[in-house]
Amino acid sequence: MTNLAILCVDDEPLVLWALRQELRAAFGERFAYESASSGTEGLILVDELIREGVRIILILSDWQMPGMKGDEFLGIVKDRHPEIPCALVTGHAEPESIRACYERGIIGAHLTKPWKKQDLVALVKSAAGS
Repeated sequence: MTNLAILCVDDEPLVLWALRQELRAAFGERFAYESASSGTEGLILVDELIREGVRIILILSDWQMPGMKGDEFLGIVKDRHPEIPCALVTGHAEPESIRACYERGIIGAHLTKPWKKQDLVALVKSAAGS
């Protein structure tokens, strides 16, 4: 098993499934593909993965989620683990919100739903340094 992971966080199971399918098709077994259905679950999973010695090479998070929005989730991740690259994958965030995430250093990229496969692959390659 690989010690490199990509974490996808979205409250819609179909989106999580689609992300995992596209990532697995593009990168095979190079990475573990983890998912969480909320920001709270995502924070727990980040801590578990790090405790297990897994390096998270990228977190892809939806913005519009019940409870904790993606920018709040990623802000907490960045406070705790500034080395983890983060990106928003969203169809609902307003341009001002996305710009604020960039300005605060919470994200290094964002994809708009529906995303283009080549953009997703390029984002992962950039995060993985390849």
